[in-house]
Amino acid sequence: MRTAADVQRYWTRPVIRTIEPFIVMNLDTGEYTRKHPEQTSDVNQISDAASDDDWTTKLREEDWATLSGFFKSIEILRPYIDYLDFTVAGDTRRVWIMDAAQGTSEGEARGIAFHAPAQSLMSAVRLGYFDAILIGNLMTAELRNMTLYPHFTRIVAKLAGASGVRTSEAWRQFRRRYFRRNPIGYPEWHLSEKLAMATDVARAWAERLHIERPLKILYRRYLGDPVRY
Repeated sequence: MRTAADVQRYWTRPVIRTIEPFIVMNLDTGEYTRKHPEQTSDVNQISDAASDDDWTTKLREEDWATLSGFFKSIEILRPYIDYLDFTVAGDTRRVWIMDAAQGTSEGEARGIAFHAPAQSLMSAVRLGYFDAILIGNLMTAELRNMTLYPHFTRIVAKLAGASGVRTSEAWRQFRRRYFRRNPIGYPEWHLSEKLAMATDVARAWAERLHIERPLKILYRRYLGDPVRY
């Protein structure tokens, strides 16, 4: 295991001062004091417990209502997903995002099935940090005829959760605000996002048609890179 002494020993940029771990620093003066003089982790604070999460805890009816209400209120999510399934402590319920899709067969409907503990799930919904429960590996997600990115994660976590943007009108106001702040950079960023998505689609079709390698050779020739056959 690497230690702070190893960092000092192999550090190659003397103009940049390294800071040892386990300290309290005064950002105004740059001075700091050690919290743990022995410079090692306090293993007594390491536990196998899952904090407040208990996978056997069931959601109350009001929790199910809050969960359903949060996702059904995200109007800008409807074009991209039909339903969400949530399994908590063995109970599974479906939240229809697009009501018109309720007659669609299971093989065609777009949805995600989540399996999560009650405490973290409801905290993420109430506080607007739904991406945290995804990133923290506290929840499993089964994708059905769709992907998390680019639409679901960005809309639920960044727009609806963090920014409170849920309706089409709020989304238009959101975009207008950022356009006014940077009328050149904002369209450029959107164009780069569209190009990236187009590249992903082109790559997928190239793989499906088995022409990925010839196209890669042509692209490298265009860039002037060495081409290996």
